[in-house]
Amino acid sequence: MNWVVGRRYSDFVWLRAFLRKMYPTQIVPPIPEKKASKRTQRHVEKRMRILTYFLNDLIGIPEFRNNKMVEGFLKIRDGSTFVQMKADGDKMKPNTTVDHVET
Repeated sequence: MNWVVGRRYSDFVWLRAFLRKMYPTQIVPPIPEKKASKRTQRHVEKRMRILTYFLNDLIGIPEFRNNKMVEGFLKIRDGSTFVQMKADGDKMKPNTTVDHVET
């Protein structure tokens, strides 16, 4: 699938924090730190490439691929709708019950 949406670095930070909160036992792929360096075109392109790898890694994990917030992050184009989705996500609490355990 191919989506084109505009996201800021802080949106990626939010998504990663949200997933870490909602899935505390799941490993969430890292994102590059935001460095206070010159914003050269090369630097921006490199960060965009790394953030694309982050998203590709995320959708490779079934729990994340099927998450409504990840789907919204990838699909929602309208800025105010996206802001509302993030606010709704911030109110969510992780599921702490165990439904199934295999040994």
